[in-house]
Amino acid sequence: MASIRKRREKWQVQIRRKGSGAVSRTFRVLKDAQAWARHMEARADRGELPAHPEVLRGVTLHQLVERYRDTVSPRKRTHAAERAVLNVFLRHSLCRRAVSEVTTAHFAACRDEVGRGVERCQGCHVYPDSVAVDQGDNPQWLYTAVSRRRSDSSSLDRGLRAIS
Repeated sequence: MASIRKRREKWQVQIRRKGSGAVSRTFRVLKDAQAWARHMEARADRGELPAHPEVLRGVTLHQLVERYRDTVSPRKRTHAAERAVLNVFLRHSLCRRAVSEVTTAHFAACRDEVGRGVERCQGCHVYPDSVAVDQGDNPQWLYTAVSRRRSDSSSLDRGLRAIS
């Protein structure tokens, strides 16, 4: 249930639901506050409110990525390529962190670390994955490594070659 209260010249709306965080916003006009409250109540009924921060402390990035890999990814046309990329990502130390403590700086460091590994792969060319670019995804995470010779294959090269 949304609660609306007047604070000085404005109206404050608070929405609380069990299992999700409180959402609040302030409006100058009461009708705007009531409309937003109805909209957020409908979202809460559909389960679309943001999760409570304490719930996220117990969930690791590994659990989320694994769940995505097993439930969402199989319905995609590029499932095999995405699965290979996700399996490599799941081995990274970033996946051991709780979701509540992961920041964009962590992802940037992970991207740079993975990029260094690809640059050290001798005898292969690295191209942004055209499937990712065509679908509007961030191409810096998906790469295709093409080896010049079979004898140059490393474990990273084999994992990335599965994308092509």
